[in-house]
Amino acid sequence: MNILKSIAVTAILGLAIGFFAFMSYSTIKNNQEVQIFVIDFDKGESLSSLASDLKAKSLILNEDLFKIQAVVLDYDKKLQPGEYQLTNRMSGLDILKKISKGKVVYHRVTIPEGLTVKEIFELVKKEDKLDGKISVEIKEGYLLPETYTFRKGDTKNSVILQMQSAMERDLDAVWKSRDRSIDAQISSKQELLKLASIVEKETIIDREKPIVANVYLNRLKLGMKLQADPTVIYGAKNYQGDITYKMLREKNDFNTYVIFGLPKTAIANPGLESLKAVANPADTKYLFFVADGKGGHVFSENYEQHKKKVADYLKTLK
Repeated sequence: MNILKSIAVTAILGLAIGFFAFMSYSTIKNNQEVQIFVIDFDKGESLSSLASDLKAKSLILNEDLFKIQAVVLDYDKKLQPGEYQLTNRMSGLDILKKISKGKVVYHRVTIPEGLTVKEIFELVKKEDKLDGKISVEIKEGYLLPETYTFRKGDTKNSVILQMQSAMERDLDAVWKSRDRSIDAQISSKQELLKLASIVEKETIIDREKPIVANVYLNRLKLGMKLQADPTVIYGAKNYQGDITYKMLREKNDFNTYVIFGLPKTAIANPGLESLKAVANPADTKYLFFVADGKGGHVFSENYEQHKKKVADYLKTLK
């Protein structure tokens, strides 16, 4: 007899939930309205307050039904905090399923190639949906420019560490796939990263990057100074938008007009294409390049050719 009563009670509850669910769907508005709804159980959010908030925003029709569904179907123990995109066309049951599965809203932050660590930190600091302060220390060049996703409430540190892990992953992969002919000039992943950062700052055109990388590798092979303008800018104490003769002569660990070889550290955070360009450079005899006035560069094998192309470029500026 008790078994029959239990079956009857379960059946009645099932019918009731089914009826209320049907009523929820049948009274949904025609025009869809999307709302961002935040649940924060750490701030005292309970099932009752959740139902009340959803009702206040016209996302559910009946608080009691919502709570009954949550308890009977065991969703009340699975609800996850976060930021959710909900619509008035969803039933209470749809909302419970979404929240119990933690299908939160993901945001994006895009990091352009060629920024310094300091500049990337400033971008991340502006993301107001991220919590905390940036307290991690990252070496220059060790953040991979890319688009990263995060949830409201994630920490700024966690996003920065994603970037660091991505760079370590890609740098390892690129180093393993390198053309071994570069080993005489580039003896480690760290050196590859340094040169890739210079390539990144020299050109934004991906097809040029293996050529620019080859120019610098050719200079290293001949024992020439790299004489890369971006290293002057990075090491300058008072750069105001123009490289001065005084800056070219400044003695520091980055100015490749003064020092031989690579700078002390990377000078920016290079993208994957710049890493690949250094690992597998073009095969040329070029030693010089100059802007072509159209966004790209022209290359030369000797200084006489280079002087002529510089003169041609200066004519385009007049």
